[in-house]
Amino acid sequence: MTDPASTDVPPRGFELPNPQLTAEQAQAVVRTHWGLEVIVDEVGSTQDQNFRATCGDGRRFVLKVASPLWSRAELDLQDAAMRHLAARGIGVDVPVAVPALDGTDVVAAEGHLVRLLSWVDGTPLWQVGRLGPESRRALGRLAACSARGLADFEHPELDRALQWDTRRAAEVVEALARDEPAATRAQLAAVMARAVRPGPALPVQPIHCDVTDLNTVTAARRPGPPTGLLDFGDVVRTWRVCEPVHTAVALIGHDLDDPLGVVLDVVAGHHAEAPLEAAELDAFWPLVLARAAVCAIHSTRQARLSPHNALIARALEADWAILEAVERVPDAVAVAAVRVAGGARPSPAGEALADRLGRATCVPVVDLAEVTPVPIDLSVGSERFAFGEWRSAEGLAAAAAVGEGDVAVGRWGEVRPAPGAPGRTAPATLHLGVDVFAAAGTRVCAPLGGDVVQAAEAGAVALACPLGDAVLHVRLGSVDADVAPGDRVAAGAAVGRVAGTAQGLLPPHVHVQCGVAEGLPGLGRAREREAWLAICPDPSPLVGVPATAPAPPGDLPQRARRAAVLGAPQRLYFREPPEVVRGWRHLLYDADGRPYVDAINNVAVIGHSHPAVADAAARGFRLLNTNSRFLYGVMTEYAERLVALLPDPLDTVFLVNSGSEAVDLALRLARAATGRRDLVSLEGAYHGWTTATDELCTNAVDRPNWRDELPPHVHVAEQPDPYRGRFGDDGPAYAASVAAALKAADARGGAAAFVAEPLLGNQGGIAVASGYLPVAYAHARAAGALCIADEVQVGYGRTGDSFWAFEHEGVVPDIVCVAKATGNGHPVGAV
Repeated sequence: MTDPASTDVPPRGFELPNPQLTAEQAQAVVRTHWGLEVIVDEVGSTQDQNFRATCGDGRRFVLKVASPLWSRAELDLQDAAMRHLAARGIGVDVPVAVPALDGTDVVAAEGHLVRLLSWVDGTPLWQVGRLGPESRRALGRLAACSARGLADFEHPELDRALQWDTRRAAEVVEALARDEPAATRAQLAAVMARAVRPGPALPVQPIHCDVTDLNTVTAARRPGPPTGLLDFGDVVRTWRVCEPVHTAVALIGHDLDDPLGVVLDVVAGHHAEAPLEAAELDAFWPLVLARAAVCAIHSTRQARLSPHNALIARALEADWAILEAVERVPDAVAVAAVRVAGGARPSPAGEALADRLGRATCVPVVDLAEVTPVPIDLSVGSERFAFGEWRSAEGLAAAAAVGEGDVAVGRWGEVRPAPGAPGRTAPATLHLGVDVFAAAGTRVCAPLGGDVVQAAEAGAVALACPLGDAVLHVRLGSVDADVAPGDRVAAGAAVGRVAGTAQGLLPPHVHVQCGVAEGLPGLGRAREREAWLAICPDPSPLVGVPATAPAPPGDLPQRARRAAVLGAPQRLYFREPPEVVRGWRHLLYDADGRPYVDAINNVAVIGHSHPAVADAAARGFRLLNTNSRFLYGVMTEYAERLVALLPDPLDTVFLVNSGSEAVDLALRLARAATGRRDLVSLEGAYHGWTTATDELCTNAVDRPNWRDELPPHVHVAEQPDPYRGRFGDDGPAYAASVAAALKAADARGGAAAFVAEPLLGNQGGIAVASGYLPVAYAHARAAGALCIADEVQVGYGRTGDSFWAFEHEGVVPDIVCVAKATGNGHPVGAV
């Protein structure tokens, strides 16, 4: 279906404040026209006035007092659309109008048109916290389902002039911005110049027009799938693609640092349910800009008309923040990335330019005739890096060093580690050009004939080079220019010299980059790899040597590859886990080059890539790698040092390979020493996954049915949690349950051991209630049981001013189990 004939009737409602009924008036309206006694509380609206109306028997409704801008016919449109979509069954609840006593859906009261709608239960999505990728994709799917459900809906008012119809964005913005300050008008005009572009006709149909976090609810108290769709005030016939566009713009408010990522999630969700046409994908980002501009200027006007409306005030701040966020995204990559998310090729224009570039005759940017170019790996997983060299100019200079007579060449398409600290957003780490690490002062030439668009000292020379009927934009970065904007240069003409002061941390070099548009950055986000590399084709022909980084390995994502060969119980920390590539000190770097603070690694104790650890491991592997049945000094020396760190009378060491093996062996030792089999452990405990240690597991995550599966020889004592436990920080009170568990074991010959973490590591690193361990250990020893301290997670220098966690309570266990930190993550443990 193509775009219907446009009407010249301007959108209405620019000067109308919200209705202002009191709670008493609202209650009287419901009593008079629906015969119901209700208690009301206002729930907010940007144009109408909405009340939650609750009857004495618990039934709830929504009383909608319509803005004066709505005619009775338009309210009938809303009611008919709700009934239509409810009948279609789109997987979520939809409100419907409740007939009044006179049988009508709309009544006139207090100078307004009023309706009573059925209540859709749930929590508004905007109230449940951060809406991550899963929630955004779910709303994208709902937008698709809603549009599909309304596709065959008809009503005489569908073609009304509505300010929220994004086809009308230009006239709406112009009308509402007319009286705004010049700076505001200029900002909006710049956005609309990017947004309003002629193009092919887009499919047109009725849509809800506002499938957003404000108008959807979920049954969960935290972000979950939408279960209800509300507010049909904006139903209109317009471009179909406006439905997910409006969804995306609203959700950007939840993640202002990543507007493009939000849009891509919505598009991906919509695509999974109902693919968009190529023309719709191309129009998506321009329409995002248009919608954001309309929302920002509309909120500005409404805030003036209703200065005391808290919802409008919040919308005003959010809408301008959304507009400024989308303004910062380059249009070319946004359009290409949306195409990828929608299942299309990212950039036909980029493909055409890459083809022409491959067949063009180019002059190398730097003369490499007298030297040997050596492509080098500066990626996040490069072995040229070991100890954080990517974070300093000196380190990068060393990493880029090659032999005499050689010139290093940094590759196009590789992901480099971010040099900065972790942040809220993924950094730009995908290298979009080729770096030629030539000496400062080296002559830099134009690879193709063209016009100089930009030129600066120690900056960049930008050229617009015709290639057939297209233009290739060439950026030569870190160059002292010898040309000026407006100059025309021939292929091979000198345009500058490699700058002595390089931009960023890299040593002197020239950054060579191609693009389909002017002004594209030198680095893009790796998550949009396909889009960025499509609009910034491989510039190797401009350098004269192949300098293309290999694509990431594997046809399947790492998560799918892992699931295909590793056992499911070896679970991942996150639903959408980053692929970790390297570590340095307290940071982990993922395959996109993004750093994270490693706050949950329970293996390494002195961080990642520690030079002393790396050197010691390499030295040991070079010298000897054998088992404990041979006589050699290092094993004895390690055991001596370990014993020296332990209090008397702990003086004998068994070396093992893991924490599970350490606890398992400790149980064997206790049983051998006491001649008993039964054990006492704490509720919520996890001590390993061997058969013996798993029998002690009472952690609901690792063993949800532990109460039914607990063997008779395991007795469980109360967890001494000072925050969530029933006795607070009273350790001896909790220890009474240890005595009770020991007494229960007496019926089976007594307990061999009391096993516990001296600090509740499996519960999140919680110190036990004060005075707990001395009393618990006393109970155990009085019953003839040994005391086993599981220090696998919490010991070995992890608890502050003491080396062992048990020292905080002033006790000495009979057996201590260690691993994880023992080898800084290597398979070394001890009993």
